[in-house]
Amino acid sequence: DRTRQAIQNDLQQILREADRLSAQGKYLDALDKYKEAQRTKQLDAATRKKVDTEIAILQNRMNRDDAYQKGIAEYFKKNYVDALEYFDQALRLDPNNEQLKDYWDKADARANAQDEPFANEHIKNQYKVAASLVIRKKYREALDILLELQKQQKYNRDILKLIDEAEEALNNK
Repeated sequence: DRTRQAIQNDLQQILREADRLSAQGKYLDALDKYKEAQRTKQLDAATRKKVDTEIAILQNRMNRDDAYQKGIAEYFKKNYVDALEYFDQALRLDPNNEQLKDYWDKADARANAQDEPFANEHIKNQYKVAASLVIRKKYREALDILLELQKQQKYNRDILKLIDEAEEALNNK
């Protein structure tokens, strides 16, 4: 009975360590600990179910994170079609992730960008105002205007290029 209690204590220690590693984002290490617990013959049905569930969640998260990171890498290399494929994979695993959705939208707009005339004079004039703001290094103000324009012309290459220029300048400040 004392041996059984020692095994249960060891098991609980392994599970606490796995939970801690998972909370820190160290998914691979956490996965190893959960698998160590899974190999233990002394798991009761409820604990086995919890361990199996945690393993599945971590594997899913790792797949999502991997696809997301690859999508980001392709996005910043301006390989927008490839980025979209990775973001699609990540969204299948995590469909409610708003940041993923935002990157998917950005990649989609750029992958499908077109040289097209401005839809009306107001958009054309607002674009000119935004371009002037970029020249004067007022990137945040320019972006506010450009993002509104993009809602009206999602795939306009000129608008997208100026958005990218302003965002890049802001990121390099």
